[in-house]
Amino acid sequence: MPDPEPEHRGLVERAVQGDAVALEQLTIRHLPGLTAYVQLHMGELLRRRESCADLVQSVCREALGHANDFEYRGEAAFRSWLFALALSKVRDRVRFHLAEKRNPGREQHAPYSEVDGGAVMA
Repeated sequence: MPDPEPEHRGLVERAVQGDAVALEQLTIRHLPGLTAYVQLHMGELLRRRESCADLVQSVCREALGHANDFEYRGEAAFRSWLFALALSKVRDRVRFHLAEKRNPGREQHAPYSEVDGGAVMA
């Protein structure tokens, strides 16, 4: 069986240089594992507010944008880097939704009273 490392290295190098086909091949190669990783780490709050597919797509875009930051040391290192980006994205989105200004628990409803047959704020 041939060693997959040289093929993977070539895909990463071509993707960094902007090769759309290489990026697509890398994405396809790692998509199942990345999707499972994101689903595992999303948590209930995030599942209610965002789709796993949207988060995975965002991670892939971010990976492309930061590809120059990655130093190739093998497929396992690439996967670890990709998963670290995914975990960071999940944590950022959870923080976003937990921010006080977005906390549905802080919502206050104005009291209403019936005056002259219509609902009027008290």
